[in-house]
Amino acid sequence: MKIYILLFLFAFLVINFGCDSTTEPTKEKLLKGIVKDEQGNLLSDVKVFIIYDYGQSLPRTQTHFGIDKPTGISSVELISFLASVLENNVKLSWSTATESENLGFEIQRKINTINDFNTIGFVAGAGTTNEVRNYAYSDTYVNNGLYSYRLKIISVDSTFEYSPIVEVELETPAQTVLSQNFPNPFDLSATIQFQLRKQANVKMDVCRFSDKSVLVNLFDFQKNAGYYSLILQPDSLPGNAFKVLLRIQESDSAYTLEKNILKTFRSYDQSILTVVPNTITKSGAFQIEYDDIPFGQNFYLTGEADPTPLGEFRLRNNLKLVIYKPGYKVVQKDVVIDLNEGQEIQITLEAE
Repeated sequence: MKIYILLFLFAFLVINFGCDSTTEPTKEKLLKGIVKDEQGNLLSDVKVFIIYDYGQSLPRTQTHFGIDKPTGISSVELISFLASVLENNVKLSWSTATESENLGFEIQRKINTINDFNTIGFVAGAGTTNEVRNYAYSDTYVNNGLYSYRLKIISVDSTFEYSPIVEVELETPAQTVLSQNFPNPFDLSATIQFQLRKQANVKMDVCRFSDKSVLVNLFDFQKNAGYYSLILQPDSLPGNAFKVLLRIQESDSAYTLEKNILKTFRSYDQSILTVVPNTITKSGAFQIEYDDIPFGQNFYLTGEADPTPLGEFRLRNNLKLVIYKPGYKVVQKDVVIDLNEGQEIQITLEAE
């Protein structure tokens, strides 16, 4: 009898456990939207663009080399004249304490010791001032060798004086490096630079941020040791965030370098309408999957001139959607994304 009771209790527990065990449905982590006109009709072929929101951390310091403090120039009081090597670029910067009828600065360069100085650029001066002024000039895509630089300081009456000379030397890279693109974030185009320590087969791909699937192959060829640069214009690529992968195959090793890059806009501008939208409505509806957006990811911030990181920023969950369809007024919609919950919005477009 006891055996039957125990079997009955065991069967009861199994049945009861099976009834209570339920599987909670997976929540869709995406933003769904409906776009209508003022009469409530659904609008297809509406372009939806994302403008990201990001915050910047403290800037990073830059190291300069070849510091000199020239004296004895009457038209300006030159505090410093600096030269620094950044990959195959030479960045010149100088500061003045005072200037008197200063027209500007010719930048002159001499390659190795056997050549003469030649003018390679000009930077306008401040005229007459007693305030500290800072100037900069970049000599880009410089080959290996010893370089000397000086400033020809020209007054408005055409008289001139020379600054002391600063020198830098560019050598074959000691290591292979993929630099951060500049500017980053960018809108229309970005410059990508890399250096090779030795001859190698080099392949560069632009990939989706989420899964690194290849969107476009920029090149695949054999290259000698040295410095290289190219312009990226991803107008036809979907999305705004990408990974650039540099695949290196040397004679005795193989490895891959990567950088995160971001194509975005700080505010709405007509130029945004000339690029590929993040999504387009079908039967009046659109959706944006959270996995396609690098929320919480860190990106390096760079300026217009070179790939030196100015700081870092982290992509926030605040988005601005720009909704555009010819014949209707452009609408901007602010959306705060909860990564754990799906979200639905409705947008009404007003005819122009």
